[in-house]
Amino acid sequence: MLLNWGTALHFVPTLGREAGEARADVAWVRTAAAALPPDALVISANTGLWCLLETNTVQPETAAHLLDADPAVFAREHSGGIYLHWDYWANVEPQGSAPIAGPRAKPSPPSSPPRCVRA
Repeated sequence: MLLNWGTALHFVPTLGREAGEARADVAWVRTAAAALPPDALVISANTGLWCLLETNTVQPETAAHLLDADPAVFAREHSGGIYLHWDYWANVEPQGSAPIAGPRAKPSPPSSPPRCVRA
């Protein structure tokens, strides 16, 4: 058992800092979501968090397809503004952020972003 604990010891100093920074990002998202107009759109890799706060959100790859298709319609549909959330996970160590910030395969273009309707 001591051997198992010893193999993970190098992670111990970073867990608290990373967890604290991720919690701070979530706290900021809560504040920002409350301040956004209902017809705003947030481009974020962490769309689930924004949807939980009833904010319209889309992943960067999907936003790129929609902007390429017709930027005027895309902007008109989101007259409250289009915002970019470069979240905590896009700024972690390179091996941790590669799935988010690295090159990505382009998915097939959707017709419109998902809506997270405010009550």
